[in-house]
Amino acid sequence: TVLEHLVAGEVMQLNADRTERLSYDHYMKKTYYKTASLLAHSCEAVAVLGGATAEERRSAHLYGKHLGIAFQLVDDALDFDVDNAELGKPGGGADMANGLVTLPVLYAME
Repeated sequence: TVLEHLVAGEVMQLNADRTERLSYDHYMKKTYYKTASLLAHSCEAVAVLGGATAEERRSAHLYGKHLGIAFQLVDDALDFDVDNAELGKPGGGADMANGLVTLPVLYAME
């Protein structure tokens, strides 16, 4: 369920060791659990309520998943470029200051 995924993502983030934090696969899985799962399941729910076929529901789920991942990637990039007032939340490198390794950091390390 969505709530299980959200909790799993938070636990992954809190309990990750150094190797996991620096892993692209770990980042993407955590991003799915914490952000994309909510959008994926929301899009699928709308398809179910609209009487969609199984294939259409799966397509809606995948659309939401990709939208959620894209949202998080943009959010991670904005953390480096936008200040707190403009972003509406802690920015200016707040993720890194909190020890969170985001995709821009992973790419910068390559």
